[in-house]
Amino acid sequence: MTACNVATRRELVKQGERALFFMNS
Repeated sequence: MTACNVATRRELVKQGERALFFMNS
């Protein structure tokens, strides 16, 4: 896995957590 893929996946996870937090609040 390249560093670019790691960074992209990290951003997707960050956005997913933010979406879950927004729905729960």
